[in-house]
Amino acid sequence: MKKIAVLSGDGVGPEVTTAAVSVLKALTGDIDMISADCGYECYKRTGESLPVSTLEIIDECDAVLMGGITIPTNDRSFRNPITEIERRMRLELNIRRIESIIPELSSIDIDATFIRNASDDVNVTEINDIDSVDVTRSYLYSEMDRTFIASREYAERNDSKTILFAHEGDPASEMESMSIESFHRCMVGTSISSDDVSIPELASRILTKPNTIDTVISYSPFSDVLSEMVAKLTGGTYLVPCATINRTRGLFRPLHGSNPDLAGYNATNPTASLRCAAMMLDFLGYKDEGNKLWEAIRSAYKRGFRTPDVGGGT
Repeated sequence: MKKIAVLSGDGVGPEVTTAAVSVLKALTGDIDMISADCGYECYKRTGESLPVSTLEIIDECDAVLMGGITIPTNDRSFRNPITEIERRMRLELNIRRIESIIPELSSIDIDATFIRNASDDVNVTEINDIDSVDVTRSYLYSEMDRTFIASREYAERNDSKTILFAHEGDPASEMESMSIESFHRCMVGTSISSDDVSIPELASRILTKPNTIDTVISYSPFSDVLSEMVAKLTGGTYLVPCATINRTRGLFRPLHGSNPDLAGYNATNPTASLRCAAMMLDFLGYKDEGNKLWEAIRSAYKRGFRTPDVGGGT
């Protein structure tokens, strides 16, 4: 039996997470779901954003289903539980799946998956003046290989047809050349078509030939910027699920935030959380159940069901 830790989070998190849990219970009876506490409201009550008791539950679980977290801007002692959970679970890939499921709200027709390294960051190496800094990416060569191999394996499991590696397109960058070389080496042996493209070329292709985009591997901030742009072009972040995974465990949460101003109205679009549940079912080996949920969401939108944020009534 698979175990899932359910962390509802803050703001509208409990509302959308409850909807996902209800669907999971209806689809399968052999998943054990354990509720636990984390987030800003937890921090205000207990002084901890991620209690030890929650960490102990996470350690026993195969996956975490999570709502949004409120990040206070005026309290530097608050620690983001999402970052802590990803480190605790040793997760490797951050994944966003974006699909045009509401044609009348979509500027493009696309079904694409954006992947980056979960620990992808930049390090400030030199401050030029008060308004300018130089930044350098720092990766072990073996880390590049691990990211590309794990991405390829994920794409293969999900029947991807093409994989693109999107990079800055700087011919003078040694790191860029190493990344491109690593990507092509790691794609040897797969039946999936693969190529590397510059970020501007990919952005142009998204706008002009969106249905040719399948799986995209890039790095922060480009992967996040491109995926959020595509989300806005296909109906908004309340439709987009995210996952952070390794080969055996994963954290699943909606792209949108906690939006505390909307909490309590029970009118928030739960689509992203429902699609998180579908991603999680796929990942945990419940392919049939996951496919049923993906199709049920598509069918609901085709039949005209809408929440206010995507054209429905109040």
